[in-house]
Amino acid sequence: MPSLEPRRAALAAAVFVASVCAWAGRAVAQSLTPPRVLTFVPAERPDGAAVDGATVGLKLTVGADGTVSDAEVVEPASDALDAAALAAVRRFVFEPARRDGAPIAARIRYDYVFP
Repeated sequence: MPSLEPRRAALAAAVFVASVCAWAGRAVAQSLTPPRVLTFVPAERPDGAAVDGATVGLKLTVGADGTVSDAEVVEPASDALDAAALAAVRRFVFEPARRDGAPIAARIRYDYVFP
């Protein structure tokens, strides 16, 4: 009579593969939507700074409640413009990111462009 050990190993491998495929299917099936700005706060224009078209690259953490809990400059324009952009985005209100309809915190890139 043949040994059962190879069959058990094959069965264990098949169960593992099926589990991984089921997990991967769930991961793909999840719907994820990014945060979007609901309340935009214009930055105060620094005195004497050339601001038209200036862009400050920021990394924001948007909480599940839609508020900005952290903000940092990743692409500066100037000290004055960076500070003005940070002060403005900290007062933004977002529709939070959502995973399968539930609000979640998210880390996003945001470019503040001065008009």
